[in-house]
Amino acid sequence: MKLRHHKISGVFQHVVNSAAFFDVVALNLWGKRRTTLLDHVSTEKSRAIGGYGRAYGRCAPGRNRRTNNPMQFKYGRQLPYQNISPYFLILRAGRLPVTWADATLVIDAFLQQGWRARISWVELTFDTEGVPFDRFAWELCTTARNVREFDGECGTTVYVGGSNSSWRFKLYQKTDDVVRSEFTLHGRFLRKHGITKPQELSLLRKAPLWSRVSFREVDQTHGYSLPARIRDAWTWLGHGLPPNDLPPSCVLKTLRAVHVNAEQFVVRSPRENLLRRMQRNLIW
Repeated sequence: MKLRHHKISGVFQHVVNSAAFFDVVALNLWGKRRTTLLDHVSTEKSRAIGGYGRAYGRCAPGRNRRTNNPMQFKYGRQLPYQNISPYFLILRAGRLPVTWADATLVIDAFLQQGWRARISWVELTFDTEGVPFDRFAWELCTTARNVREFDGECGTTVYVGGSNSSWRFKLYQKTDDVVRSEFTLHGRFLRKHGITKPQELSLLRKAPLWSRVSFREVDQTHGYSLPARIRDAWTWLGHGLPPNDLPPSCVLKTLRAVHVNAEQFVVRSPRENLLRRMQRNLIW
């Protein structure tokens, strides 16, 4: 497995194993554009991005001068649909995570006071160190039907969720030492949890993310309480009760298929507890 060899910057190092953060925040914007750009941002020459089916005709890439985070400001609406805003802003983490202060400075630089913003989608990121990728992959359980694995130059990436899903999950090796777990959450998912405005993203600290994706391990201490119809079969196959030499997702699926409550046999792993703690400490 080939891994990325770049290092996490010193500024980002403090969030590893301690807090979740936003790697990307995409916003729909309404308002009156400024004739003179404020000095909060620096921009490159705008470029044409229009074409058949494209929502916007121009894009101005640049950076927030205060954080040095990259961003893209799209304008020149081409499609006559009411749900398409006049402007579209994509903020990306660079030297620092994307925050509400970061977003406010960039929007104020482009639009006059009185602007309105709505979240299009975000990437919520968890960077963990000291736990190998294979451990996360072994413990991964999900309610999604679509789970794929791709091997690339940077190692294996696990994708959970379909392209049209309101949420997706990605697991991959970020650096030699850091494994990244990443949720892509679209507006449909966020609205379901009462989040439409960017300042409300802090509510994700309590969102039920781990009901869709979880990291579990098999607890054999209650194997004696399994029904005989499955306990005897696993014993005959030479497994423990329940078996810990099978992925927890397989054990979970087997128990559900025979209508056994799996709560005491497949439990949260320490890795999931770490991610839950990082979620509660979300930076925004």
